[in-house]
Amino acid sequence: MRQWMRCVGALVVLAMTGPVVACGSPPKVAEAPTASVSVEARYDLKGKVVSLDKSHASVTVNHDEIKGFMSAMTMAYTVKDAKALDALSAGDVVTAKLVSTGDSYWLEDVKVVEHGAGDRR
Repeated sequence: MRQWMRCVGALVVLAMTGPVVACGSPPKVAEAPTASVSVEARYDLKGKVVSLDKSHASVTVNHDEIKGFMSAMTMAYTVKDAKALDALSAGDVVTAKLVSTGDSYWLEDVKVVEHGAGDRR
């Protein structure tokens, strides 16, 4: 009789918990992946070259305020066209387009507007 009561008890427990387990949370509907759209914003930059790192295609510039984007500061930037670094020397005053996607940024159209005092070209 005890064994029969245990079986009935187990069946009652299963009968009560089964629907909870089966009904649980609704199945997840697969969502379509969202494409990350990065919008490029361009800003005018003017500043003085502090240093160059040709192996990483970057230039450190002490630049003026970039209106609507950032305060004046000294910062390293990747240069999209690494060959543009060949025309630069520390001390040169340059202009460029700072391109920002929100996730990354780089310089394009880097031009020397005044050669630095240490430039021997």
